[in-house]
Amino acid sequence: MLGGFLRRRVGQAWDRAGTTRNWWTSPRLSAHIAGAICPGDPAGYPAGMVALLAQATGGQPLRVGVSVGCGGGAKEMALMRAGLVDRFLLFDLSESRIAEARAHALRDGLDGRVEARMESPLDRAPTRAG
Repeated sequence: MLGGFLRRRVGQAWDRAGTTRNWWTSPRLSAHIAGAICPGDPAGYPAGMVALLAQATGGQPLRVGVSVGCGGGAKEMALMRAGLVDRFLLFDLSESRIAEARAHALRDGLDGRVEARMESPLDRAPTRAG
């Protein structure tokens, strides 16, 4: 699906970007996204995202979550800490972002429940989640 050249270019761009060029570091943009995800929730993002998923699932945890373009995995770890997702399969094309996600999972004691892959999920044959 994604050619090797394109995959490397995307990963390298995110490796160079650092953590200061993301939408969630902008208070104005973060507030806008939070309002779109969970209107009227004063807790904002990511608390609004957690509340919205809890409402959508009736508080029942999902067995497996998949995140494409996971970055450092902060949002996914928040869902796991809230008990809404049992385990996550994370994909990103950036080596530094995948390393950050793995470190984040280890720091939060979630490393046994997180699989972080530096690849595109579109390049894999479909398998049944276990």
